[in-house]
Amino acid sequence: MKKIIIAGFLFASFQLKAQLVITPGAELYMSGNAQLSLQNIDLANNGLFTPGTGIVSFTGNTSSAISGTQPIQFYEMEINKSSGSSVLLQRMIGITQRISFTAGFLNLNNYNADLGTTGLLNGEQEASRIIGSNGGQVLFSTTLNNPVSVNPANLGAIISSSQNLGSVTIRRGHQSQVNGYNMG
Repeated sequence: MKKIIIAGFLFASFQLKAQLVITPGAELYMSGNAQLSLQNIDLANNGLFTPGTGIVSFTGNTSSAISGTQPIQFYEMEINKSSGSSVLLQRMIGITQRISFTAGFLNLNNYNADLGTTGLLNGEQEASRIIGSNGGQVLFSTTLNNPVSVNPANLGAIISSSQNLGSVTIRRGHQSQVNGYNMG
């Protein structure tokens, strides 16, 4: 198996519109809190991606895509795309820590972004947020015991209840709904 190690002190940056492809049998391993900056680059995982406690930043002025045949679990993901560009999902992703929004969009494109039980959204605003007119959801699972003004994972839903709601999975969708029906 080929193995690429990115140490915590290494900053990787690519300047051309291209693809970072992790091929079958290969591993991209980020050691510690390394930062991988993909400027105008797509990420295709067909091998093994191990993010450590690092940040993967999608930067630049053109849209990028996340694809591949193998699961992608980010520790921390940053969206920093200018000119209204986006990161387009072409497969489901998982996030352990957070998705940080600086500029640009994360387009779900009918795929899910799963925050598990520990992830959250950071810095969403009108000009930099999650979109998904083709569908897709942001998922978060937690236990809610008598919650008072709780905003789980910073998804934007404030929940209060005098009851123990137990284990809850919150699904934030991004398609227009009318009377509970999907209009897409």
